[in-house]
Amino acid sequence: MNNKDYLTLLGLLAISGLACIGCEEEKEEDEEKTLPPVFKDAHYFRDHSSTTLNLPRVYKCITRPYDEVPQADLDIDADLPDMPDELTVYSIIRPTVDEDYAIKVAGQLGFNGEPEEIDSSYFPLNGFRFWEGQQALIIYKDGSIAIYYVTDPGRPSSLPSDQECIDIAQEWLEDHELYPENVISISASPIILFVSKGIDVLYEFTRNISVSFTMGIDGYEVLGMGAYVAIGENGEILQVYINAPEFKKYSTVSLRRLNTALETFEDYLDYPQLFYADTPKCLIDRVSPNMSVTDISIKYFCMLSEENALPTFAQPILVLEGRAYHEDYSDSSTFTGRVDAVIR
Repeated sequence: MNNKDYLTLLGLLAISGLACIGCEEEKEEDEEKTLPPVFKDAHYFRDHSSTTLNLPRVYKCITRPYDEVPQADLDIDADLPDMPDELTVYSIIRPTVDEDYAIKVAGQLGFNGEPEEIDSSYFPLNGFRFWEGQQALIIYKDGSIAIYYVTDPGRPSSLPSDQECIDIAQEWLEDHELYPENVISISASPIILFVSKGIDVLYEFTRNISVSFTMGIDGYEVLGMGAYVAIGENGEILQVYINAPEFKKYSTVSLRRLNTALETFEDYLDYPQLFYADTPKCLIDRVSPNMSVTDISIKYFCMLSEENALPTFAQPILVLEGRAYHEDYSDSSTFTGRVDAVIR
């Protein structure tokens, strides 16, 4: 449609405004007859912010991964958590990352070279890279930090115990004043590397031990926030990733009822077209014809931002974890679903 046609269309719509209103009301009435009961609640169709707080939707800046999903038979075999009536939303406080800030942080970590600016179309991946021997450091625009080896350290002959790795990782973070606040859990797990030829696995080995420090808000896990340290042979630090912003109380919000949130997830599988693609109410990383939910929990999700100047918030969500499979449960894979828990 060219500009002239577009302006003509706008004129016709303005002239026939009353007729359009009548048509729209009739259309909405017809649509309501075909919608599942859960979608008749008005708050499902409100725009991108809370009606009381001007609170952006939690998944703003995230594109829905599945525009069409197969029909899924959802089975819930999990203990249901206690859903509080209200929880607190927190503002996410991140540093202003410019070249001077990056150089200062890099110096504290032993990286003294000149920074290489990273310019990505996706804001969180922008930042500054430093090199020191075989290691690289990236300080991202959102304040997160990554350290990694450029060369493969190879297969270790032995690795420290899990507890030794936890102690090494914790000491390293504390020595560099990078230990996250409000850590609610610490865990260590092996990272297994599979060596294959074609579709055949020749052998596997433990490459390193990963130590995770998970942050919490009011006792609830904050997804993806905290620190990750990979420990190699002889206690060597192989990788570090830290994403530990500060949080400031913003406001109290009312939460949706648990059964309503679960119905939203199930209806997302059946009616994905009714959920906004740019700010979805649900996220899921895998969809199969059969999905069994084995764990349900309340967690906090930190919004992404297209630029540092925009406010972002940590908001409560409902997390559903389980197994997805076609016919045979023994051939299942894990999935994680995330449902916006705030009434908007």
